[in-house]
Amino acid sequence: QAAADMIAFGAGTGVRVAEARALRWEHVSLADGTVDIHGTKSKGSRRRLNLPAWLQDRLRARHDVGYVFPSPSGTDPERKWQQSNNAGALAEVFRGARLDWETMHSLRRSVATWLHEANVPIVKIADQLGHADPGMAASVYLGRDFEGDKSSLAELL
Repeated sequence: QAAADMIAFGAGTGVRVAEARALRWEHVSLADGTVDIHGTKSKGSRRRLNLPAWLQDRLRARHDVGYVFPSPSGTDPERKWQQSNNAGALAEVFRGARLDWETMHSLRRSVATWLHEANVPIVKIADQLGHADPGMAASVYLGRDFEGDKSSLAELL
């Protein structure tokens, strides 16, 4: 259940797996529907995100103290889930869902794509992902479509 909840958290926020593993309950406000991500990469990766309602409900079901996603190997909420164990558990959930190619990192790309397809400005997408440089979000996280239909662009020109 912890791995599935972490995957849901990634899909609902686009956070890095290390950010999810480090998340503590004191950084989550279910009353406000927000979470403070303390970042792992740059000053820009420290950010406040709004949680979708479905994710707030899912987090309420596991609300506790300590880490939001503690190590499932015991009952200590203060024991951080180690990366190697976490990666295996996440991979098992993805395989069970027949998404063998999926990873927490590819979920970040999916979040960026969903927001881009909803016409969210690239700067806001970068803010969501915790990129100091919006160009990073554009060049790495959003796919390009050189051969696709561009009739909507022709109408603007």
